[in-house]
Amino acid sequence: MLIWILAHVLFGLIGVLGFYQGAIRFLVSAMGFIAALFLAIPLALVTKFLVPLIGVTGNFWPWALPLLVGFLLVYGIGIGLSFFVHRKVEHYFKYRAEDVVRIRWERLNQRLGLCLGMVAGAVWILALGLGIYVAGYPTVQLSSDSTSGLYRMLNMARNDLQATGLDKTVARFDPAPANYYRISDILGLLYNNPILVSRLSQYPPFLLTGEKTEFQAIANDKDFMNMLLSKADISQIVDHANTKAVISNPEILVEFAQQNLKDLQTYLETGKSPKYDDERILGRWKIDLYSTIAQERKRRPDITTTEMNKLKKQAQLLSNVTFVATTDNKAILKVELTEQQKQLLQAAQAPAATEPPPGSAVSPGMSPELAQRYGLNPNQRGGPRRPGSAPVAPARPQAAKPAAAALTQLIFSAQGSWKKEGDKYVLAIQDEKNQGQKAEAIAEDDRLTIRHPALTLVLAKVE
Repeated sequence: MLIWILAHVLFGLIGVLGFYQGAIRFLVSAMGFIAALFLAIPLALVTKFLVPLIGVTGNFWPWALPLLVGFLLVYGIGIGLSFFVHRKVEHYFKYRAEDVVRIRWERLNQRLGLCLGMVAGAVWILALGLGIYVAGYPTVQLSSDSTSGLYRMLNMARNDLQATGLDKTVARFDPAPANYYRISDILGLLYNNPILVSRLSQYPPFLLTGEKTEFQAIANDKDFMNMLLSKADISQIVDHANTKAVISNPEILVEFAQQNLKDLQTYLETGKSPKYDDERILGRWKIDLYSTIAQERKRRPDITTTEMNKLKKQAQLLSNVTFVATTDNKAILKVELTEQQKQLLQAAQAPAATEPPPGSAVSPGMSPELAQRYGLNPNQRGGPRRPGSAPVAPARPQAAKPAAAALTQLIFSAQGSWKKEGDKYVLAIQDEKNQGQKAEAIAEDDRLTIRHPALTLVLAKVE
């Protein structure tokens, strides 16, 4: 309905304008209008310096103002030329031609101007329909019940354009690149399915992007996350400080523009990436403690019960181990320890205390009188002896057994690179002490096994 009202208004106004302007003025100004449409984008690169001078803000005017200035500049020149040409022709018929010829020319000029006005009205309908078709494509997908204002009007016009079938006509003149519509589809997916934001962070090229300050601020802002989950008005989301911080960062925009958008869209829709699924090591991995302990037990079949209990206790230190393999062959191993885990690590790395031989020490519950009765010195640790007997030399402390499992040796944060060799991957990383570490990795669909001389790690993929 909105499109038909717009069509009638444009046909009527432009037709009347063409009648009173005449064919010459209207034709020249129409040519200026067409030239302005084609030159607006190139001139926007020249007139963009006006944005900071005028001090406009927001998300629309900083890019729309240079286009508008370029368009009006060329169109103004076309209008000026139309008056100049009309004046020359009018001067001829007014002062050199006969009155009958002049009257016929004036009547022809007006009626032909009306016809040209109707043709121009059709062109205007196509031009406005094209603008609604391009601009309304993303807003229809980024709309909800709370959408209001300009976005709601644009959505109504876009839906009417499709209902009338005019969208098929204007689509033939669509200048927007294919990536524009892919980006719109991706944004629409994320807006209508906020849970896909977590999947987006696991896309192989974006594994480290989430660690940027802008995205960390978004993750820590509960109000903003509630806006996304509740599908708030898109204008509120766009105007939010967190969104502006991302949009204004050229590094993030360039990184996003360099991606294969078709592959990204497929990944968001299916969870599978046709481009990166062959490199199974790519992704974010988190340790699987039970599988790691089972793998260590399989590697050491002669492990004792005491050593196994110590292994399970030390394994708690590895509960926050993560491994990231990126598309640019980076390998990053991180260990985030809690305060309790740090205390356990210090206790595990401390030398074992020597225990006195059995019967050589006074029992903690023995009173001084009872100790003296049996010839024990309560202030001296040693074995029981009778009065008058030679003191017994204290037993030498036995050397502590080396820890059977070297889990504590693997507690570090390191980064390096990965390289594929056949069906396996070779990791070359350096830890915090700049000590080189090499390991072999085997990647499956949802399981990564890193074979290190100290320990074999088994990790599960984070989805």
